[in-house]
Amino acid sequence: MQVSVEVKDGLQRRMVVQVPQDRVDSEIDTRIKTLAGQVRLDGFRPGKVPLSVVKQRFGGQVRDEVMGELIRTTFEEAIAQEQLKPVSSPNIEPLDVDKAEGLNYAATFEVFPEQDLDEFSAVKVVKPVVDVTDSDVDEMIETLRKQRVNWSSVERSAVDGDRLTIDFKGSVDGELFAGGEATDFDLVLGSNAMIPGFESQLSGVSAGDKPTIEVVFPDNYQADALQGKQASFEIEVKVVSEPELPAIDDEFFKIFGVEEGGESAFRGEIKANMERELAQRVRARVKAQVMDGVLKVSKSEAPQSMVADETKTLAGHRQQANMPEISAEELAKEAERRVRLGMILSEVVNQEKLSVEPESVRKLVEQLAEAYEDPAEVVQFYYSNREKLAEVESMVVEDLFVDWVLGKCSVEENPQSFAEMMNPAST
Repeated sequence: MQVSVEVKDGLQRRMVVQVPQDRVDSEIDTRIKTLAGQVRLDGFRPGKVPLSVVKQRFGGQVRDEVMGELIRTTFEEAIAQEQLKPVSSPNIEPLDVDKAEGLNYAATFEVFPEQDLDEFSAVKVVKPVVDVTDSDVDEMIETLRKQRVNWSSVERSAVDGDRLTIDFKGSVDGELFAGGEATDFDLVLGSNAMIPGFESQLSGVSAGDKPTIEVVFPDNYQADALQGKQASFEIEVKVVSEPELPAIDDEFFKIFGVEEGGESAFRGEIKANMERELAQRVRARVKAQVMDGVLKVSKSEAPQSMVADETKTLAGHRQQANMPEISAEELAKEAERRVRLGMILSEVVNQEKLSVEPESVRKLVEQLAEAYEDPAEVVQFYYSNREKLAEVESMVVEDLFVDWVLGKCSVEENPQSFAEMMNPAST
């Protein structure tokens, strides 16, 4: 068997295979003999049908079957001989090589790119180093108290932090506009829930006041027709309420499942939750840098056939999830990213023989379950659902990959506060 390979565009290859006639004849003869011992024809005893009769009756069918099987088997032999790794099934083109005998065909296909794992030593990662301090816990407890605030009406002028219950009508050039009217609307002064200038002009109002305020919509306001426009709002203040935070006592602790141990146990539970969330956030940020980094330094291409398939899959998922439409270019870009990452990850797992241990899967399942009210029930759910457990196994593989890259690349530690890590936009 003769094999030649032509490198086409990108990862595409065109492989010409020439199978000698004697191999074709040998395969056909073997099939005819086997068939002769099985076929039943009128006038002949079972197993006694002459080969010439079998060839006459079934020769064409046998030849077609043999040719199809020879293409499959010789293609596998040829790619093994040439050390090629096809991405998908080949496009087969029969050839008449100067009318030579035998089986001659060309197979066109894309191959997996070669990946140099040493490239990943050039990846650079900045790892946040964060501790949860007592003051961080104090701030979290205050946040939890504010989330459960009670409101009491007061007979005084409103200040920042108070809640106003108002009716309002907004107009531009004397005309009411869509979405500019509300009744019994609750607004906390200082929350910046409204456009700039709206809340500040209500500071000092009291129940029963009916002020009219003037504001200008931002140039980037979501409603195009209102961008940059000056608006007038007629407002009626119905109620001014002040916040009452819940006391830090046993009743408050019970809301968060702490029945015993008082404030010390409560703070310990809060800190443990904060540390768990922090670890997940740090890991996610490091993982994102690793993924972006390997894509940046890797010279491997993405097979276009795989990108096309992934693009269709992504489009289907987005449609099922009712996600906003994005351009075909953006969709193809995301598909290419996924394909390249998948190939890189697979190559590292195979070359480095990274394996998923049951203990690692169990540990991650239990970590995921900690966020729920009944962790044991969640663990049981994962282990009773093969599809969900497979998702966790994939997450473990990704973690193994990230750890492997971190062991090769440059990692710089960056000390940060809890607030900086969890709310980078507000610090």
